Formats: sequence, C-alpha cells, structure tokens
Amino acid sequence: MSSLDHKNLPAVVHSISSINGYGAAWSLARAGIPVVGLWADRNPMVYSKLTRQNIQVPDENSQGEELIDCLVDLGRSARSRRVLYMMSDLGAFLASTHREQLEPYYIYPWMTWDQVKATLHRKTMFEIAASAGVALPKTWFSNNDNWSDVNLEKLPYPLILKPMVSRFGFEDEKVTNAWTFTNKYGKAIELHDAAQFRAVLPDLLSDDTPVCAQERIHCKISDLWTHHFYSVGGEIKAQFCGHKVHQIPEDFGTGSITRAEPNLDIARESAKFLRATQFTGIGNIEYIRTDDGYKFVEINPRGYYWSSLATACGVNLYKIMYDHLGLGIEPEWTQQTHDGLIWYDVDHLPSYLRSPNKEMSVSRFLLSRRMEAAANLREPRLAYRRYKTFWKNLMSVKPA
Repeated sequence: MSSLDHKNLPAVVHSISSINGYGAAWSLARAGIPVVGLWADRNPMVYSKLTRQNIQVPDENSQGEELIDCLVDLGRSARSRRVLYMMSDLGAFLASTHREQLEPYYIYPWMTWDQVKATLHRKTMFEIAASAGVALPKTWFSNNDNWSDVNLEKLPYPLILKPMVSRFGFEDEKVTNAWTFTNKYGKAIELHDAAQFRAVLPDLLSDDTPVCAQERIHCKISDLWTHHFYSVGGEIKAQFCGHKVHQIPEDFGTGSITRAEPNLDIARESAKFLRATQFTGIGNIEYIRTDDGYKFVEINPRGYYWSSLATACGVNLYKIMYDHLGLGIEPEWTQQTHDGLIWYDVDHLPSYLRSPNKEMSVSRFLLSRRMEAAANLREPRLAYRRYKTFWKNLMSVKPA
C-alpha cells in the first residue's frame, strides 16, 4: 500500500469527547488522515472541525458490551477495516478482550491477556517492572484485599492508597466497576497513620475496590515526568518526553500545563519495562524524580492527553501507528526535535493563575509563542465553547 492510501482508510477515535481523543484527532488531522470521532457524552470537544464524521455510541463506563456491539455494527457498514484508537484504559481493555469480535473490522495494537494485566493491574505491573530492574517507589500489597494480613501499624507513614486498576476494575475479562475510586477520592488517598487506614477500609471493601499502599514522595510538580512512545514488540521506535508545570488537583492530579523536554534517563527505564512486556502500540510511562533517581509510577497503554505536544515536537505517535499497522510501513527511529514547547488546557488555566506555587511565571506563560493548546482559535466552534468556560473561571479567580 502507498502512503496515499490513508484517503480511503479513516482513523476511528474513541472518544472524541475526551481530551485524550481530541489530541489524537488533532495529530491525525495534522497528518492529513481522515478521522471518524466516536462520543458518548456531548461536550465541547465534539464540536471540533478535525473530524470528518462524529457518531454517538454507548458509554464505555456503563455499557461496555453495547459499545463493542456498536463498533461491530459500524465496522460492518464500512468499506474496509479501519485503524482504531481507544483513548482510555477501559477502552484499551475492552478492545483487547473483544479482539475476536472487533478484528474483522478494525486494525488495533491488540494486547494479550498477560499484557493487559502488565499494563493495567498495579501488582502485576510492579512485579514485572521490579524483575526488569526498573526503579520503583516502595509499595505494599495485600493478599486478601482486606489487609488483615498486613501489620498496618508498622507501615512507614505517610503513605498513599491507590486503586489496583486505575479508573475501573476487572475480574478476569469482566469489568466490575468504573470510576468508583476516582469519583470518591481522586487519584489517591493520603494516610498519616494506621487509624486512618482502618477508617477508610470498610468503604473500599464495600465498593469492591482493591488498593495498594505506596510511600508518599513529596516533590515539585516539575518533578512529574512522562515518557511517550510507540513500541513494536517491546522495541521503542519513537519517543517524546516532558514534565508537568501545573496539575489539578495540585497533590494527585491531571496535568493542566506541561512542557516538552528530552530525558534519556526515563527513556532507558521505559525500555526495560517495554522489553519485558513485549508491548506494541502507543503508550506512556509516568515517573517521579527523586534524590535517588527516577521512580516508575505507572504505564498507560494508550495515547495521553498531552501527547499532541509530541506531535508539535516532531513525533506524531498517532501517524506512526497508522502507518505501521494500517499501511504496513515499518517505523523509522523518531524522537523530538524541539523542547520548551508548552501544552495547556485552556479550561484550567485560571487555576494556575490562582495557584500560590507557580513554577513558571504568569508573564512567561502568557507571552510564550510556543504553545499547543487543548483548544485554539483555529478551531472556531470548539474554541468558542472552551474559552467561554475559561473566562467564566477567570472571573472567579482570587488573587493568590
């Protein structure tokens, strides 16, 4: 197939209404690849002009099986197989565990069951990372999930509790819950003693949410790094690195401002884990910079919400996957050609103005010409809706 065949091979992005999905559509459209966007909830992202078609589908969080059936129906109506981008952990899980149903209609970097556990379940993930020689935070697991087999008094507080599987839970190939932990507690719970640990356990057990305990590492926001990559059988073919400048919430949050910067140290750590898992596809691994070096946080087996910054730096991971899996073009080694570029989520910029712990001056941020935003003036309908939220939030900002 020639490089022009993308005209007849659209990319299908789920979900276009997420900031992850928007970043994928932005990168694909920039490469001239037609995009079909799938969405369950109508929010400003659905108004992007990047997509050739937007289709409403069942919600993956509550109607996973129905979503798969819908994807199959859409696939049957298409003239050819399409390259599929599932832009959430749950989406990656559903696609890989329903490969037999989806594969006749979609091209996707399917994960084996072992790879699903290695990339989504923290206990398996950390066991593999440790055996591969990757540096890790001190972490404790319970064999029975109620923690009666662990002496809570002897754990080194403060520590944090994290769900064993981020954002959803699964038992074998069955999804058991979605967003239960995150909706109640955010990304993590900080504990200062055994009494707090015991107090929260009944609620976690009633929600059937297994957790792990991890040392609390205090750091600056700019010490939170991410390595983005496209890997083939565990070999990194393209990579991009950057770190957060601001996140929401400020303790355990999602990046609202990020900065591109090469980092060979975390790239080397990622290579160990990826070789051990033989991972293929777009993904990213998060790290914390400590006095003892970089500590592995987790891998996400899909595109990231600010991986469009990689595209702006010369590493279009979405096109690389499209060319490799869709067109059969072997990827050439690619890494970022720029650093210092800034990505920001315009909705959350006011919270940066409000923050007393700015790691970049407001004047430097506002005067920077080197930005890639979650929405911009080249997207009139989307920008209008998102900037309305921005100004509303800005008016509520109180001086820091």
